[in-house]
Formats: sequence, structure tokens, C-alpha cells
Amino acid sequence: MTPKFLPDDVPNLTGKVAIVTGPKRGLGLETVHLLARRGCTVYLAGRGDLVQTIADLKKARPDVANAELYPLELDLSSITTAAAAADRFPGERLDIVIANAGISMNNSVAPSPEGWEHHFQTNHLGHFAFIEGLLPLLVESPEARIVVTSSEAYKFATKGIDFDSLRKDVDPSLLGLMGCMKRYGQSKLANTLYVRELQRRLLEKGVKNVYVNAANPGVIASTGLGGDGSQFGLPKFVPVALRKVGGALIGFNLQGGAMTQVWAATARNIVDEDIRGQYIMPAMGWSGGYHHSKVADPLDHAKDDEAAKKLWEVSVKAVTEAEAKAGHGGLN
Repeated sequence: MTPKFLPDDVPNLTGKVAIVTGPKRGLGLETVHLLARRGCTVYLAGRGDLVQTIADLKKARPDVANAELYPLELDLSSITTAAAAADRFPGERLDIVIANAGISMNNSVAPSPEGWEHHFQTNHLGHFAFIEGLLPLLVESPEARIVVTSSEAYKFATKGIDFDSLRKDVDPSLLGLMGCMKRYGQSKLANTLYVRELQRRLLEKGVKNVYVNAANPGVIASTGLGGDGSQFGLPKFVPVALRKVGGALIGFNLQGGAMTQVWAATARNIVDEDIRGQYIMPAMGWSGGYHHSKVADPLDHAKDDEAAKKLWEVSVKAVTEAEAKAGHGGLN
């Protein structure tokens, strides 16, 4: 039987440096705590008053009262702002990036500043630009991990990513709900395909010390995602109730939800078993709750290497054009 993976089983991370995106609440904040309590220096990458977030975390969790936690302003809603955040990273070492931030059920009509649908922009393109800017540091690490938070929502996009649709206007009414779920699913499919292609390209260049994987946290009662229903004209209590009931019956608490991406970012199994470009999921114990994490076999459309290459090409083009328009150098 696979042994249970507990917070104390996270290896000693003293001397290692990590970035966690979306750190202000939910899975991101819990992930910061799980890393910091094992000695990791963590940069909290997001928007808002991150200094206050750090102060509140240290007050609420005495085991990280003396941890090295630092803010890093990151806005994933635009390619140029995401790329700029990577340029501003002040560290001289980087071992772990956990691309945890994301949005779901966002029915905003207006596209991103560069003209992309918001789920694809925030959940994929923003992280793509951010991570690309950090790769030179990650490659210099003795052993680096990149973990991109995905989800089973990739199954909403069984026909793959419709890139043309990501440039079209969004239906803001309740009738747009199914389309919204598809767009969110496409962004989660993009996360899963991206790690496959990034890992392939790194290995092709002879870079063997960077392990890239996607992590599905499982069903969580409260992640901060999904909105309150008002974007579709629904009463606020409806999605809240559905998340709580679903999380209670088949899901995990925040710590349990964060454990899979922490496992992917720290566990020795990743290196010992050469786990690369994979889709990792949590497993429940017999009494419920998180028990351990494991490599899963996603559906075929999430393993489509040609689709992954197309996604990469579209992403590079999007970042290059955005950076050129902003007067920056773009990708190497």
C-alpha cells in the first residue's frame, strides 16, 4: 500500500527558493505555508497587499513566524505584466515554481489587453510568459521543479482548444454558462498540454535537472475560484452550496488540496521515478480525505503532442507580439 504523504513528510527545504502564484488565499496560501514550514524561502506572486498577506499568515501560523516570505507583484491578466514580473524577480536562485493562480467561470465580455479570452489569458498565457522569463534561473538550479495547477475540467474541452474562439466576444448571459465552462476547460487543457511540451523541449535541449508536471488538487470545498453566480444572474448561495456539498462528499480540505502540488514540487519520488510531463492527482484514504498523490493517465486529448506543439507556437507568437508592441525584446 502506498504510504500516506503528510505535511511532515515534505523534505527539508532549507536553502531552496520557491515562487507560488495566487498566494493570497485558498490553495495558494496553504501551499506557501506547507513549503515555508519546511524551511523554504517563498515569494508570494500575485496582486494586492501581499505584505499584509505575509503578516497575517505569520500571525495565524506560528510555525512560519520566522520564515523567509517575500512579496512579488504579478498580474497574469496581461502578457506584458506577467513577463515584467519575471524580470522583477530579485532572487539569484530559484528552485520551485508553482503556477497555482487561476480564474474560473469568468464571463467577462471584454478580452485581455492583448485580446485573449480571460481564462486562457490568466490560467495559461500569463503563466507561460512568467515562467519563460524565469527559466534561466530554474535551469541553473541543481534540481528544479515547475508545477502547473490543472484540474479535471480539461474534460470539458474534449474537442481540444479552439484557438479562434479565444478571440471572439463572450456571451455574458446565463446562456453563456456552457460556453464559459468550455473556455475554462480549454485553459485547464492548456495547462496539461503545456507541461508536456515544456518538458519535451527542455529534454531536447539537454536540460535534465528541471522536472515539469501538472497537478490536479481534486475537488475542494473552497478555493476562491468560480465566482458567486452573479455573473450568470444566479443567486449567490447556489454555487457556494454546490461547492460545499461537493467538497464535503468527495473532496478535500485546503491542506489536502494543496498536498498534490506540494508533492510534485518537493517529493523525492519525482526524481527517483523520473516523473516528467505528467498529470498528477490526489488519492483518498479509506476514511476519506487526502492520502497520497499519484501519476494519472489523462484522456487522449490531454496527451496530444501535436496539440501541445500548436499550443506552444500560439503562445510564443502571442507573447512575442505583445512584448514587441510594448517595446520589449520578447522571447529568446
